[in-house]
Amino acid sequence: MNAALLASTIALAIALVLICARAVHRVGLSWKQQVVMLTIEAALALAVIALQVMAHS
Repeated sequence: MNAALLASTIALAIALVLICARAVHRVGLSWKQQVVMLTIEAALALAVIALQVMAHS
């Protein structure tokens, strides 16, 4: 069960980052700004996932 939860968490975080990467790319930010935005988005995604896991445990 833990392996499935970990795999789904990783898949969800990657999907969110890829969607955000496409959106950030279309805005026209510099590559440094894009990296910062994607890092922030990935951290927020993992925080939300962590809160969901804690709420359902």
